[in-house]
Amino acid sequence: MNEKKPFRTINYARTVPNLEAINLISLHALRTVIEEMVEQRGGIGPWYDELEQELIRDAKGTIAEGVPIETEAGALKLGIDVLQMTLDVVRHKFGSAE
Repeated sequence: MNEKKPFRTINYARTVPNLEAINLISLHALRTVIEEMVEQRGGIGPWYDELEQELIRDAKGTIAEGVPIETEAGALKLGIDVLQMTLDVVRHKFGSAE
């Protein structure tokens, strides 16, 4: 049976510029998707709070394999802070600052 893979593997050098590019593009895409959701749902509402809680909870459950725990903890905190900042920026843009 010929099963399709759910995603493709990309082999790349894990250099700082490459990781910065991945982060920049992914963050922009995430913000664009969230802003589109806000527009389609008619603004910020309880659904946004639920989405925010789910995204943060899932991010906190992330495990980085092969990374020392001290490095992982700091990197994950930074990632969660950036995710929270992105959510806060969208919330502010659409007029619902908390």
